[in-house]
This record gives sequence, C-alpha cells and structure tokens, in this order.
Amino acid sequence: MLELARTRNAKRAVLSSSAAVYGNPTRLPVTEESVLNPLSPYAASKISAESYFKAYGNIHGIEPVILRYFNVYGPRQAYSAYSGVISIFINQALNNQSITVEGDGSQTRSFIYVDDVVEATYAAAQSPKAKGQTINISGTDSTSILDLANRIKAVAGSTSKIIHMPPRKGDVRQSIGAMKKAARILDFTPRVGLDEGLSRTVDWYRQAAV
Repeated sequence: MLELARTRNAKRAVLSSSAAVYGNPTRLPVTEESVLNPLSPYAASKISAESYFKAYGNIHGIEPVILRYFNVYGPRQAYSAYSGVISIFINQALNNQSITVEGDGSQTRSFIYVDDVVEATYAAAQSPKAKGQTINISGTDSTSILDLANRIKAVAGSTSKIIHMPPRKGDVRQSIGAMKKAARILDFTPRVGLDEGLSRTVDWYRQAAV
C-alpha cells in the first residue's frame, strides 16, 4: 500500500493501528504518550508497522498519520473466534446460545462505532494539523465485558445464559483512550453512544440472518 502511495505521488497515508500497543497501562485514560507494552504478537506487529510506516514516509516524502483504534464494532463485522467480542456476543445472543465471557468479565474496553471510525479516518486524511501525528480513536466510556454481555442480551431480547470461561492469555485488563488530541487535531468526537450502536448492530445481524 505504501509503495502504491509512493508511485501515485500521494502526499499522505493513514495507518490503522491498535490500542493493543499499550498493553496494560498504569494510568487511564491512555494518552498517545503512554508507554508501549505489547502483550501479544498482534500488538508487537502493530508497533513494528508503526515504525516502518513512519520510516517509509520520511524517506519518500509521504506524510504519515497513525490512528490507534480502540474497540471498533458495527454492522458487517465478520463473526469468528478471532473477531471482536461484540459480534461474537451478538451471534450467541440471537441464537439463544450461552454468551461466553472470558475470565470474570471485569476487564473493561472502550467501544467505538464504525461510522465514527470512518469519520475520524477521513478527518485524519484531510486535516493539515494531522501531519506526522499519532492519535487515539476511542469511545468516550469504559464498559466491562460482563456489562456488555448483559446489554447485548437485553437488546437482542435473548434467553441466553452468561457463562464464564478461563481468561485468555495476553488479554488487556483495562482500556480507554484519551481523546483530547483527536478533538484538537481532527475536530473529532464520537457521535454514536454504545446503546445506540448496539441497537443498530443487533438489527443488522438480525436482518442479515433472514
């Protein structure tokens, strides 16, 4: 993709990175200056990609902008064992299967709806102030996985039971990103709250199954 950007004389490229690079932070919310502490090969690969992206951009004169997405969700997210927890929970809830929570469910995430992510990414491609910046793209609230399971169960009108599985190795315990930089540089604040986003997403999955 970077080589294509270079051959087409693109002035800027935007990299989709991940909040996983922060690991388990010592302070919340996580800022862009927080220490990077990858807990999984996936997170380590994102840090490597960021470094390569900046180096390539500097060599070839392409303005690099890095967006560290937190937990993105919404319609059309593929369902698999490795997809986002929301699509997994929705699939289980709509089929009245047991909703499987890893660990005690107290781990928290900051979920952001896909439409908001699209808006932020477009702003990153256009804003003059975004040149060379690394920016968190996060929801504004922190939600426990157990609370998420209960919300999805309610929205779906499901009879599913919530069961607990062993915790996953390398799983981040707490995660929410500071959004001051996104507001200042991209003039971006998420518009879609979690309840509304879950309702839209459940409706889409329900219709897609028909």
